[in-house]
Amino acid sequence: MTVTAVLVSHDGERWLPRVLAGLARQTRRPDATWAVDTGSADASPALLRDAVGADRLLVEAPTTPYAAAVRAALDADAATTGADGDDWIWLLHDDSAPAPDALEALLAAAERYPDASLLTPKLREWPSLRRLLEIGVTVSGTAKRETGLERGEYDQGQHDRVREVLAGNTAGLLVRRRVLDEIGLDPALGVFAADLDLGWRAAHAGLRTLAVPAAVVFHAEAAHRGQRTGPWTARPRRAERTGQIRTVLANCSPAALPFVYLRLVLGTLLRALGFLLVRAPGDAWDEAAAALGVGLRPWRVVASRRRRRRTRTVSAREVRPLLPSLWLPYRRGWDSLGDLVSELWHLAREGLARRSQERSWAWGLVAGVALLAAAALAGRDLLAGALTGGVVAGGALLPAPADVGTWWSAIGQQPVAAWLLPAAAVATLLLGSPGLLVHLVLVLAVPLATFAALRFFRQLLGPGVAWWAALAYGLTLGVSGAVGSGQLGTLVAGIVLPLLGRSALGMLPFAAPEQRRRAVWRVAAWLALTTAFAPSAWLLAVLVTLVALGIGLRHGAVRAVLPVLVPVVMTPLLLLPWVGTRLETPGLLLLEAGLPTPYAGLDALEVLTGRVGDGAPAWWGLGIAVAALVVLLRADTRVYVAWCWAFGGLALVLAGVLTRVAVTVPGTGETLVPTPTYPLLVAQAALICAAALGGDGARRQITGASFGWRQPVAAVIVLGAVASPLAAAVWWVSGQATEDLRIDPRDPVPAYMTQISQAQDGYDVLVLHPVDESGVGWTVRRGAGVRLGLESAALATPYDTGTARAVVDLLTDGGPDAVGALVAQGVGYVYAAPPAPRRVVATLDATSGLAPASAPQRRAAAWQLEGAGTAERPHERVPELPWLLLGQGLAVVAVVVLAAPGRRSASTETETAR
Repeated sequence: MTVTAVLVSHDGERWLPRVLAGLARQTRRPDATWAVDTGSADASPALLRDAVGADRLLVEAPTTPYAAAVRAALDADAATTGADGDDWIWLLHDDSAPAPDALEALLAAAERYPDASLLTPKLREWPSLRRLLEIGVTVSGTAKRETGLERGEYDQGQHDRVREVLAGNTAGLLVRRRVLDEIGLDPALGVFAADLDLGWRAAHAGLRTLAVPAAVVFHAEAAHRGQRTGPWTARPRRAERTGQIRTVLANCSPAALPFVYLRLVLGTLLRALGFLLVRAPGDAWDEAAAALGVGLRPWRVVASRRRRRRTRTVSAREVRPLLPSLWLPYRRGWDSLGDLVSELWHLAREGLARRSQERSWAWGLVAGVALLAAAALAGRDLLAGALTGGVVAGGALLPAPADVGTWWSAIGQQPVAAWLLPAAAVATLLLGSPGLLVHLVLVLAVPLATFAALRFFRQLLGPGVAWWAALAYGLTLGVSGAVGSGQLGTLVAGIVLPLLGRSALGMLPFAAPEQRRRAVWRVAAWLALTTAFAPSAWLLAVLVTLVALGIGLRHGAVRAVLPVLVPVVMTPLLLLPWVGTRLETPGLLLLEAGLPTPYAGLDALEVLTGRVGDGAPAWWGLGIAVAALVVLLRADTRVYVAWCWAFGGLALVLAGVLTRVAVTVPGTGETLVPTPTYPLLVAQAALICAAALGGDGARRQITGASFGWRQPVAAVIVLGAVASPLAAAVWWVSGQATEDLRIDPRDPVPAYMTQISQAQDGYDVLVLHPVDESGVGWTVRRGAGVRLGLESAALATPYDTGTARAVVDLLTDGGPDAVGALVAQGVGYVYAAPPAPRRVVATLDATSGLAPASAPQRRAAAWQLEGAGTAERPHERVPELPWLLLGQGLAVVAVVVLAAPGRRSASTETETAR
């Protein structure tokens, strides 16, 4: 039998010498050898010319696909020697080196199995020579090439059995000429997946493909590993996935086409998400681009299916045994997930084993457990309330909704605050309970802030001083008054602040370039999260950025500090729905999470010690401030301490500016000055950092000097610095930090009113509550009332002066016109909370249009308005909100991917191994 070898090359100089040597050493030499070079820029044409002769070398354009190159060689061979359909064509790549007996083994199988039309050898990895790559291939319903081999499996003869397969790699494939003439390789598939398509179409034509393990070819997989240049291999993964997807869509049965198409779309999204999770954004983009490239050009798939119909003689059911199981991709995905979890578990065990041998880790574990126990003791009232189903509220903190669905619904429909999205995500993980999230933040604020600060200070200080600084910072958060006043935004921002600072350390000039690049995006992520809860954090970042740019301009290193602009610019994009819906009321951008906290004035001592509410006595924190001031005298750390003072001073400047800004709240019609809690907390953190930097290593200097006045003074300062957090700890553990919060499991409004208001329009409840002996306050409550997270939308809604006038008229004159006005505004009930003022009750009892209603609580009163339920509740929509959410989602994904460490590509790993 006659054999013609066809070798196609493109910039294959590094592999061709061994490939040509393998051809020359064949125990059964090909009868003719043709070489096709597709525009190589290296020495490949010269190597081929010397090996096969100038008359057997064809030179084609660089854009020539593999199928066209093979066809050119076959046409030239037919014109020279004549064509016989029973002749064999041996296809080779410029990176596939055959073993000396490869062709002989293939021809022996051809004689033994005369009904076979395609014979594929065993492919081993080059350069390892022992790892198996393929012994025949197939393709799954998710368009993934399947070899049936384990990753990195070594050849030990375990697969040495001739068997029928769907297809074989063209790197060593022996195929009858008539198959290539009548079926042929598809030029539209380029380099990748052409072999899969050829084998699949041959099977549909009733032809057999056999795997012959006795024949061995060593394959470098240059195109797959990204080691080959050229128009067909510029993005190897994208090209490979495009070819595989087109192959599956072109060859599957007509009945299965819709299912396969849907499966590929969903599978592509899941794989792209998986690549993002394992920090491979390039692979994720290639996966998505490949699917889009095929899906947006359905006419190409239709044309391919029409061409394949001409050669199909057997049904898809007969070919089905050559395809893998429907569940194979998912079983492999599950196995991969299991392997990943197992690997992470082993790494965690090894890390714990190493840490357990360190004395500092053991003491740290003990300290952590003690801190959590102290937090449970300090928040015992809150924990007891959580166990009994109580709702915590007070100060800036509103009662949390019953389930997280309320938050998710509001996010998609209303202009809510930016912090609600991350809070809803975390609450979903906490059994869908926003109330549990609130309780945990209030109780664990100090431990969480301490652990976060410990990660920051360990980068700068020794273990002892780092623990002091972390505890001082965490306890400052507990005694500042933020817990008792329900300032959820300040608490969360305070927990995140050390993490933001730790990421910012990675942006310093001495860090590695890759570390600095990731640090920039991590700072952007942390800054956006902090800004969502405490918007003044972004203003402080702007000030720091301006200072950094000024320093860079002064020293002629502007380009070195330009990356600091990225977090400042990205933060509004990451909070796009909140920013976009507040453009008409920009003053609301300054309000932290929860109800607005008006600035009541702070003295210098409270500012210096970070007291933002009714917390521990301010003078208890003087020890830290004095220590931060005295350490300026130490010459070797003075520069770093001065930077801390400068940063704290910048925060205090911002706090002073914010106290001069008045914000008009549309929902209440009031104008107030919000308390600058976050800048004051940052200033206190800067003082703690200054004291810690100046105190680290000071013991060695003082004890090494001769005894004098320095030692007693240092002892007093250290005693004061230690006494401040110690006193704070005692105050915090005593439970005084949470005593201003109220925990009430009961709803003051009767349940039937709440249920009717939730179910029907026009049954809002006008709630009257006593303010003092002569005054009455009022609110209009819809459904369960304004809950935590929804107050931001209510505050952005313009104040209804019509309802206010109607309420005043009702309480003063008791006229029927006031009742009609309230009905028109959607009010259906009036409820006077206990103790209901007698004067008010008497006035409303005498008002026509009000009918007495049930008031279960003692000393309460209730009325129903005649005509209730006739007003339709306005359902305001923000038409641009879905687009803003989409933009935010894309920005979040981009920042998370860029902030995560990169993953080395397979080609890089291969080159490193070599």
